[in-house]
Amino acid sequence: MKEKNKKSDTKVKCRYCKRSIYKSESFVDPNKLKMYYCNETCYNNAIKELSAKKMNSNNADKTVVCRCCGKKIRKDKAFTTKQNYYYCSENEYNNKYVGSEAYFEETFLDYIYFDMSNKECDFPLLQRQAPLIHDKFGYKWTGMIMTLKFFHETLKLDWNNEWGLGQIFPKYYAQAKDFWNQQRKIKDITDKIEEDETVFIERKKKEINIPKWEDL
Repeated sequence: MKEKNKKSDTKVKCRYCKRSIYKSESFVDPNKLKMYYCNETCYNNAIKELSAKKMNSNNADKTVVCRCCGKKIRKDKAFTTKQNYYYCSENEYNNKYVGSEAYFEETFLDYIYFDMSNKECDFPLLQRQAPLIHDKFGYKWTGMIMTLKFFHETLKLDWNNEWGLGQIFPKYYAQAKDFWNQQRKIKDITDKIEEDETVFIERKKKEINIPKWEDL
């Protein structure tokens, strides 16, 4: 009779050890009725394992990676400039990160995200496109940043979220470079005229130095 009942019984897998067991003989999770175990021992082992995983996950959530050196650091001890941007210290950020390639790439992406698209751009797409354009054309990040400003501030053109960086590069990079060089020539001519003036009005003025595009 007992053998007959077993033949009609359903087999299930133990959630812990993966053994095949008869449903009628299994230990059922009191909180989740469709989770079966060989016995109470397997159930308790599964609970302990799950608790350990949660503890490790919580500890991992408390550590972040420094954007400058790549070192893992405690989140509550890290220096941060904005959400999800962490560094070992403010000193490291100012002396090692600011002025680096990663810093200018971040500045480039932030300008589109915050200034041009009002936080509505496809940011993951831009993160993929930006280094590809940078490497393909051999551009400097500083030149790419100035191209964005030329597009947005000088030409007063609007960013289209569906078109990505192809709407600006390489077309407007060349235009931005020409515009920048024209500003340098105008500055040189203005300085020359001031030097040649026979009547000088003494006044305090701020010196404006426009570097070459290649030296940006």
